Amino acid sequence: MTKIMDAIKESERGHIYTLLMSLLTFVFIFGIMIYKSAEYSTIQRIIVIVLFISIEITLLFFIAVRIRRSLHFEHSNVRKSLLTHNLEEEFINTIDSEMLEPSIVEYYNWSYRLRMIITPKWFIYISNYGSVIRKRDDIVKAFIHIRSSGLSDYGPTKQLVFYFSDGTQFKAHCEFANNDIVSIISKAIPDIETGRDP
Repeated sequence: MTKIMDAIKESERGHIYTLLMSLLTFVFIFGIMIYKSAEYSTIQRIIVIVLFISIEITLLFFIAVRIRRSLHFEHSNVRKSLLTHNLEEEFINTIDSEMLEPSIVEYYNWSYRLRMIITPKWFIYISNYGSVIRKRDDIVKAFIHIRSSGLSDYGPTKQLVFYFSDGTQFKAHCEFANNDIVSIISKAIPDIETGRDP
């Protein structure tokens, strides 16, 4: 489970960093407000203090949640993915031996804190934009779709969607890694359908 936990920690790190920056930003803003507090009425000062405390407590709560998810598998979103499909026990009992197989395929992308691992039994996709773990045989299609919502600076945005045999889907948010992922999957699992919108 070491590599899985490392991937979970990496995926949560981006969220923790963002929340910490937000926390520091609000501390800075509050410092400016305190500096100018002579211009405020008593009611305004109370409102500012209450608002600041509420925001800081909320941010600290979410930071604590993210840290707990990164340190404990049982609280992670990865476990929720397994529980949804009743795969947790089987995954925990087999993943260590699976990771020793010489045929495993691994892919890492720092920008998305994304780690994809394909073992003989499991398809593992963990990133800070969402995670999924399914049996390798359950994935039937990996397709890049052009999204209908707006354009980016690089033209129409594209989204990679994984399709599974039970009819469920997982939408990956990793636009600039789409091609690499599809290429790797098509080689690692040659019997699944891969492609893109024209």
